[in-house]
Amino acid sequence: MIRAEHIVKSFEGRTVLKDITVEFETGKTNLIIGKSGSGKTVLLKSLVGLHEIDSGSVWYDGVNFTACLGSVRTSPDHGVAFDIAGQDKADPQSMRNAIYLATDIVNNRRAWAEWTSNPLPHAERERGGRDLSVKDLPDTEKES
Repeated sequence: MIRAEHIVKSFEGRTVLKDITVEFETGKTNLIIGKSGSGKTVLLKSLVGLHEIDSGSVWYDGVNFTACLGSVRTSPDHGVAFDIAGQDKADPQSMRNAIYLATDIVNNRRAWAEWTSNPLPHAERERGGRDLSVKDLPDTEKES
């Protein structure tokens, strides 16, 4: 299950997601509808950690992760667990899940940054105010 609580996300001072709380149950089909520019894609990218949220929290099967900083913070489903410390009640798999989730999110962010980077040079376009045309390329063919 994925649960998001009080998600806020803005870009350059424009708030796109304002106090969004939503839950997606495992195995169920979910539909997100809205007009163009309403934040559907921003919500999904925020849920999977591709956008760093300004505030709020996201939970994956009981593991909390917050991507509102340049780093990723996860915690096991029992939190800091001061109340159960030393009582052999905490599930070690919960801690492993939190670590695995943080690792996956960091790897996905790196992959996303690489996939969305523009491989084309900007220098010519920025200098001349337009994209290069084929006719602007130097003639490299030699006539025989």
